[in-house]
Amino acid sequence: MCSSSKTNTTATNYIKKPPQSPLILVKTSNKSPDDFSGSDEIWQTVDSNKRIRSPLTKSPHKKVDSNIFITKNRYAPISPTTENEPMDSTNEQPTDNTAEIDANKIKLPPPIFIQAQLNFNTFCIKLKEITDSTSFTCKTTTKGVKLQTFSSDSYRSVIKFLKNENVSFHSYQSKESKPLRVVIRNLHPSTDKDYIIKELSELGFQVLNITNVLQKSAKTPLPLFFIYLVQSQSNQEIFQLNSLCYSKVKVEAPYTKKEIPQCQRYQSYGHTRGYCNHTPRCVRCGDNHDSSECRKSRTEPAKCALCGSSHPANYRACQFHKDILKPRKLISNSNSNFRTSHIHTDNVNSNLTENLASPKHFPPFPNLNSSQHQATTQEKPDQSSANNLSKNSYSMMAAVNNSSHPLSIFLWNANGILNNINELQLTLNENRIDIAMISETHLTQKNFLNIQGYEALRADHPDGSAHGGTVLLVSRRIPHSPFPHHSSDKLQIIATSIVLNSIPISFASVYLPPGCQFPENELTSFILSLNHTFVIGADFNAKHLN
Repeated sequence: MCSSSKTNTTATNYIKKPPQSPLILVKTSNKSPDDFSGSDEIWQTVDSNKRIRSPLTKSPHKKVDSNIFITKNRYAPISPTTENEPMDSTNEQPTDNTAEIDANKIKLPPPIFIQAQLNFNTFCIKLKEITDSTSFTCKTTTKGVKLQTFSSDSYRSVIKFLKNENVSFHSYQSKESKPLRVVIRNLHPSTDKDYIIKELSELGFQVLNITNVLQKSAKTPLPLFFIYLVQSQSNQEIFQLNSLCYSKVKVEAPYTKKEIPQCQRYQSYGHTRGYCNHTPRCVRCGDNHDSSECRKSRTEPAKCALCGSSHPANYRACQFHKDILKPRKLISNSNSNFRTSHIHTDNVNSNLTENLASPKHFPPFPNLNSSQHQATTQEKPDQSSANNLSKNSYSMMAAVNNSSHPLSIFLWNANGILNNINELQLTLNENRIDIAMISETHLTQKNFLNIQGYEALRADHPDGSAHGGTVLLVSRRIPHSPFPHHSSDKLQIIATSIVLNSIPISFASVYLPPGCQFPENELTSFILSLNHTFVIGADFNAKHLN
């Protein structure tokens, strides 16, 4: 019993006693991992109940965030093979994508348009001999062959070959050789050009040419200068210039011309004289000689070289010119870009169209069929009665629809427009005026009024003397249909019609001379002949209520 009890007690003690763990020594270093100069080491005792982990290693079990989406590395093919291997970029070859991007950035020379009769096979063989490895491409149309080279050397070689062979062609100025053209405003017109060039040269701008701008009709100098600079990366700094030749100036880019350029050598549209090798045609008689050599008398009627009618080739009402402008007008009508104004066409569209049938505001418009909407310009109205014009004016109006931009209108009593022609031109250009209503113009039939960029509609005083009168200036980029003017001793009116957001609106300029009884019947009759929506700018000389 005793031995058995002793044995059980020993076994119980053996079971309850925890097992003895061996002593584990881990070698650690207090030095940096990159320091291999010494071998001094420190030993420490680690508790056996904890998991042994190296102090320089991380846990192999990481918590993965389920919100993270890992994509494939598309740059893996060009990555180094090992982590410690640096990427060597010295011997890398450009990829195909880089080559394509570089090719797209290359500026091609301008195309060459050839109108002569060619033996195409022989012509291509000869071009292959004179061009470099970049070669060329051709595109044949009913008007001729369009030749495109791919390097400047090939372009110059082809131009020289065509001129030596006296081939009829035209091209354009390359962007590489085209100078930068800027406008300097508020510089006195008597300033010496050499002094201006010297001042700009000291600022780091290389000037090719400088021109003082003249007023178109009176030929008087304006405080404007056109500056042509050699192509340079620093040319854009000239727009920050605000002082030159002891004057406060303003430098800006010139206005882009909306009109199609006309060649003064061949009289055709779309290119200029400097890059034309066609047979010259006279602007007056249409014969094959330069316009400066024409011997035709000024009293004889001219002959158009384009359509054969009895007018000069640069006449803007030429049918050939109208046919060219048709597609441009269709684009401008759908994307008309009116500038700042006091009349917002989007408000006109939203407010007026909701009340078309409401007799409170104005009578409803007549229904316009699709053919009337599609017509952009038609012949001007004849001198028939104003009532008949009002009924048919809808079909003759130009469509300036879907415009969300405002319209700029200018009202002015000139007291003699020819005396202030230069100030008027500057005001119209600087404020981007679309319609100008000017009274007291003092014009007669002997006076010629030409405002650059505008069409002048006049109603002069009927006695032929220089007093009274009114003018309506409409920007040439706005299609419109003029009304017959009204001129009497008591009233001068000129008006035109413009379609804004499918709504025909009349714009009229009115002048009433002082000292006359108010012409109520005349004015009422003319207003009734206008569209249901109209804007009138007038000088009524209303000094009192009676």
